[in-house]
Amino acid sequence: MLAILALAAASCGGGSSDDATDGAPDDATDDSAKADPDAVMRFMWGTPGGSNYDPHEAFNPFVNIFLYPAYDRLLEVTPDSELRPMLAESWEFQEDDTVLRLNLRQDVTFHDGEPFNAEAVKANIERGQTLESSSIKPALASVDEVVVVDEYTVDLMLGGPGAALPALLSDRAGMMVSPAAFDNEDLDLRPVGAGAYQVVDHQPGSLITYEPFPDYWDPEAQTLGG
Repeated sequence: MLAILALAAASCGGGSSDDATDGAPDDATDDSAKADPDAVMRFMWGTPGGSNYDPHEAFNPFVNIFLYPAYDRLLEVTPDSELRPMLAESWEFQEDDTVLRLNLRQDVTFHDGEPFNAEAVKANIERGQTLESSSIKPALASVDEVVVVDEYTVDLMLGGPGAALPALLSDRAGMMVSPAAFDNEDLDLRPVGAGAYQVVDHQPGSLITYEPFPDYWDPEAQTLGG
């Protein structure tokens, strides 16, 4: 499959970070190393026929490279394997680690124009838990209930060990789909997320094309034009 998209590694780091790299020289980055926002990347990547691009149903890990540009996660993992905020600005365990509270960004819009908020998180997690074909159900097994505290705060009520849950929310279990797109017949082919890039063309087995999402909350993360 030929993909025309932003480098997946860049999309994995959708949120910009102010953290400096220890030991890096001051002149480590110059103009020649800066990303070109008008550049287009083309590459070929093999995936099995019939691959599903709905993050709640995808079983093939090789499709992740196509999901990351379109679907931001609640949290993300840095190159140093540390968790950091993405769609959730902060998170903390409460009440003797029986509740995981997520404080969400307030400036996020899905590719279809729908708002991202606590209700969207609740809908996504409950879909991942109840969808008959869900591939993320095991990752969400520790969540007994999702409680909307306010528009941008959500509590995940835990019924079992949940220490690994934040890390799990940095992968497909934390990819947010627009709830308005849940019933889209082509959701398995045309992602509708809140990521830096949106799918504008998908010819299964041949081509998938992304373009920068103009209303993305972190424009600096859009390091390529497509």
